[in-house]
Amino acid sequence: MDWIQHLKPAASFPAEATLQVAAVYQDPPGRKRAAALCHRVSQMMGHSAIVSQLWSYAELHQPDIFSQAVSAAVLADVLVISAQAGESCPAVLSTWVEAWSARRQRREGTLIALMSVSAGQSGVQWEKMEAYLRAVARRNRLDFLLREQATTKP
Repeated sequence: MDWIQHLKPAASFPAEATLQVAAVYQDPPGRKRAAALCHRVSQMMGHSAIVSQLWSYAELHQPDIFSQAVSAAVLADVLVISAQAGESCPAVLSTWVEAWSARRQRREGTLIALMSVSAGQSGVQWEKMEAYLRAVARRNRLDFLLREQATTKP
């Protein structure tokens, strides 16, 4: 992804927003989890107090959308990653994370990992992804919250 070098300047969130959320998700259930989290927060804070932007992993393959997602993450108060737990972090996700991490000057905030874990899946299978996200949070001085949700395969 050599187009990372040509990222656009960070977009700005509306001034009236008090909480800015940037979220990425792996699949439709992941989008549903991320959107539900944003909705719950907006109900608690008031709908005009939060601005959330969500992108799928598939959308991150498009340079313009990738740039928008990185710019939003650089400015966000809360970063949400909603994913299927796996042995390693998908390449597009780690590329997005490293891109905003390298540009993020703001040092307060929270990284939330919403992990979907298949019933019977061993914790060892997704420890690497969790450890990676924890390390990113620590490196960026972000609080880290992990929420695991057990799912059943059809």
